[in-house]
Amino acid sequence: MPPAPPDGGVLVCHCAQVPESAVVAACRAGCRTLRDVQDATDACTGCRTCRPEVEALIRTFTASALAPSVGQMDHGPTPGEDRR
Repeated sequence: MPPAPPDGGVLVCHCAQVPESAVVAACRAGCRTLRDVQDATDACTGCRTCRPEVEALIRTFTASALAPSVGQMDHGPTPGEDRR
């Protein structure tokens, strides 16, 4: 079993010893593609067996970053409002 990263997080990439927290931080800092995360963290640059997990983290954080807040969502016309 590989050693745990210094921050105690779960390793997402064993080849480069990249913890999940580093991938999450990269996504929060604006990384939106696998290449972005690879450049920022070195994750998924070795054997690439972590690719599905890294891509899942990217999708999760990209979706949450792009989702409108409840106040920004358009729920359609209010009763009596005509939107043509």
